[in-house]
Amino acid sequence: MIFKNGVPVGYFEGLSIFERMESGFNLYYTFREGETAWLYARVLRLLRQFLGVTVFSIDPYQVGHENEEGIESGAFWFYRKLGFRPVRPDLMKLALSEEHRIAADPRRRTSARTLRKLASVTCCSKYRRGEADGTSFKFATLAWLFKADGSRVHGDAQKIRVHAENLVERSLGLRPRDWSEGERSR
Repeated sequence: MIFKNGVPVGYFEGLSIFERMESGFNLYYTFREGETAWLYARVLRLLRQFLGVTVFSIDPYQVGHENEEGIESGAFWFYRKLGFRPVRPDLMKLALSEEHRIAADPRRRTSARTLRKLASVTCCSKYRRGEADGTSFKFATLAWLFKADGSRVHGDAQKIRVHAENLVERSLGLRPRDWSEGERSR
């Protein structure tokens, strides 16, 4: 929950693994427009400092995929101004082209059709030099893998944990056993 002067003004949700976080953000209608970008940026900054997150991704729904409110509000541009970029190069090229058109004519408004194209994929924002620009990794994919493969653990908490760790290691190509103590504690 996000509060301002003790009043709930919105909420943020995040799923994090290592330095990545899938995020969702909603500011209640009454509080939109004023400090929305400032609040969102502060939440991301807090998570970056507290959890070490360097790559934030947002679901296409946030920017308008199957979400007409997002299309009507031009949500793509809200996130774009905060540093988010489409992970597909062709859509990044479309966004840059549209930015040039807007710069040439500040009265120009992006068409709903173009916004729907731009909203069709995950958008990412990175906060570390050398980090890959995009990712198609989704936590839901990992959850579905676990669900499909998890029937062997029969509700045993320890078996579930070991099974989940092994599944994540295999799915992401990780070998935590080879990591230093410092790497494991992060």
